[in-house]
Order: sequence, then C-alpha cells, then structure tokens
Amino acid sequence: MSTLRIMHAADLHLGAKITGLGSQSVARSAEILHTFSRLLALCVKEQTQLLLLAGDFLELSTITSQQVQAVKDGIAAMPDLQVVLAPGNHDYLSPDSPYAGAWPSNMHIFTGEMERLDFPQWNTVVYGAAFTGTYQPTSLLCADWEKERRETTDCLRLLVIHGDWNVPKSMYHPLLAEDLPADFFTYIAMGHVHKRSPLMTLGKTTLAYSGCPDASGFDETGIKGVYGGEVSPFSCDLSFYPLSSRLFQHAKVDCTGIETTAEAEKHILEALTETIEGFALSDIALRLTLTGSLAERDAVDVALLEEALREKLYALSLRDARQAAVRWDVLRKEESLKGYFVEALYMRRQQATDEEKRRIDRALRLGLDAFDGKELRIAHFTD
Repeated sequence: MSTLRIMHAADLHLGAKITGLGSQSVARSAEILHTFSRLLALCVKEQTQLLLLAGDFLELSTITSQQVQAVKDGIAAMPDLQVVLAPGNHDYLSPDSPYAGAWPSNMHIFTGEMERLDFPQWNTVVYGAAFTGTYQPTSLLCADWEKERRETTDCLRLLVIHGDWNVPKSMYHPLLAEDLPADFFTYIAMGHVHKRSPLMTLGKTTLAYSGCPDASGFDETGIKGVYGGEVSPFSCDLSFYPLSSRLFQHAKVDCTGIETTAEAEKHILEALTETIEGFALSDIALRLTLTGSLAERDAVDVALLEEALREKLYALSLRDARQAAVRWDVLRKEESLKGYFVEALYMRRQQATDEEKRRIDRALRLGLDAFDGKELRIAHFTD
C-alpha cells in the first residue's frame, strides 16, 4: 500500500488562561490559539492527510464559545485533512462539553471506550478512546485485539491516546506495554506529557509524545512542536517540526567580578546569545538567576538591570543569588570563636563533594551573619 502522511500533536490547551507572565498573559493566550492555525498551515505545507490530536486539545474550563467556533472554522476550511481527536483530562467528554455539539465532517472525536475508525480510502484504521472525567485510573486499551487483528490484516493501524506511559498507578490513564497487543500498531501518538519524547520502539511499534506545540510558561522550556511525516505498515519516517512562537528558558549566569549595571547587562546578553537557538531577544521568556561572587566594588543596581533586560526580552523573572566572596585563608586564622568556626568548616570542606561544599558554604555565610548580628535569611540560601 502507499504511504500515509500524518501529523501528531497534543496538549494545545486552546483557550487556557495563562498566568505568570504579567501583562503578557492575555496576549500569550491568544498566541497559543493562533498556534493551532499555524499547525493547520503546516499540515497544508507538508501535504498531511491525517492529523492525530492526542488530547487536551481544548481547555474546557476556560475556553469560550467564540474560541470554539474559531477552531471549528479552521478545521472546516480544510476538508481534505482528516482530524482525529482522543480527548484527555483537560478536555474530557461530558454532556456539556463542546465536543457534544456539531463539528465539521472531517473532525472525528472518540467518545469513550476503545473504538476503531476506518479510512478505507487509505486502507488505514485509527484506534482511540476518550477520558470521560478528570481522572482515568484504569486502562482504556481494552478490545478484542485478536478479532481486530483478523479484521484489519492488510491495514495500516494507528493509535491516538492520552495518558502516562509506563506509570502503573497514574490517575491520568496508565499506558502500559503489557496492555498493548504485540506488533499490532505501526504508530502510537500519545499526549499528556508536555515535553517531547524521542521516537521509541516496542517491537515493531513506534510510539512518542509530541509534547505541547507551543509553551505557555516557564515550566515548558525549549523548542516545542509536533511530529510529522510518512507512515506505512510497521514503517515510520517521522520528523520533529518546531512551532514555538516564543522560547522559554531558565538560565544561570555567573557574574563573578562584574562591578557595574552596564557591565552586567552586556555580560548577560552575551551569555544568552549562545543559547537562544535562532530566536530574537524579543521572543525570549527568561527565568534568570545571577550567580557567582559579588565584586569588592559592586555597584550593580539589580532593579535597574532587570528593567533594562525586560525592555529587550519578551518576559523576565530575575533572581539575584550572588554571594559575597569568602576569604577562608584570613577568617580561619582569627584567634576567636568565629575563627574556630571557620576552621572547622574549612577542614570539613577539604573532603566534601560538590553538593556538600555548597551546603558548607551556605552554613558558613549563615554563621558569619550570626556572628555579625545580622538577620538570618535562610530561604535566600536555598538552591
């Protein structure tokens, strides 16, 4: 049989209210909605025949009827593209779900237990099931698989499903290898995990999480996108297609020796340019931690630095974790209780692991602050 061109996407959460980005939050929600339009455009470009949506397509608790209609219109405008959805825990099927209403004829939505959709024009069958509530603690991979094997002998078999791969006690649908029929599916398109997995194999079956197509916060770092390409029985030629409109990153920048605000800004921007993967600075959302030792003549105005960086970036969260340099050689020679304290920590530090050294350094700074009568801010020293 000829190959079939597919696209695998999941966890768009269309209509979700985004928090944590300040004034950018509302605009970011609209950008995520537009990501679906870009996904459809990608399907056209790649001549995709079948789009598999592995759940959490909509955010049922917050999506509006106008947004739902816009999604329907986008799908209806592409009648040659067949779209198959397996609802997940954020868009589970219920009587008042948007899925209970009319959808375009090229949109196919699974409604509960495992079932099969037939696409005779491609000699292809697609299996799937739907969450019917927030939690799904038992397997939905239930069918008479030997009967299905006999009835679909010459077909390309695909599965689209939402759940936790190899998490036996998951409340969000445990997907276990032992529940799958051996060498039955060519490809399993999974959703629920927002971080993309590599293409994995189980016997002759290929399976993967595509991750979310676009990030909505600092818990979704790196390039996001979808999987797509050609499949034929027990053959998958799939590639990752990036769709990120913004790049969310965590970064730690060592500012040891930096003395001025301008110097700090230049140093940080130079460090960022090595990791932004082709994105403009204005499209970078950054959670930044300043590390290292404070310069002896430190004149860095962190508030001013944050303002200067915020003007260049899409979003910024900044934490100053720089610490004053410690003169171990001087302090441990003091003939005082403080000197004995420093000497004891110094000796322990000589045989310590890197993690133990970090703890000893924190203990030293807390101890020195206590000796100097300063207020102890223990939370400041946590990793």
